[in-house]
Amino acid sequence: MKSYMWLFIYFILYDLSYNQCNNGEILLWDECYSIQYTTELNLAGENLSGPIPQEIGDLINLNYLNLQSNQLNSVIPSEIGNLINLEILYLQNNYLSGSITLAIGDLINLTELKLYGNQLTGQI
Repeated sequence: MKSYMWLFIYFILYDLSYNQCNNGEILLWDECYSIQYTTELNLAGENLSGPIPQEIGDLINLNYLNLQSNQLNSVIPSEIGNLINLEILYLQNNYLSGSITLAIGDLINLTELKLYGNQLTGQI
């Protein structure tokens, strides 16, 4: 009986520590990313699903973001406008919908933007 109790306690502690990020990191799609040191994020074709997390806007030093060819849905979060160092943004071939967020206009260093293959509306 005692061995089962220790096993149970181990799984509880493991579950509590699993996917916990350190200070200065954020959790996106079950991975921790450094807010200060993450400059590129290439998750193209990784079978990601659900909405783009609002926390993506915390990666303020990001200059390349590639989330193309996944199953991402919902709207593009307005927090994407916090990524003022972003030069390349690829969101094509997902299931994103709704109006294109005006926050994309805040991306003053953006040189490449691909949004096709979604159900987005509106103008940039």
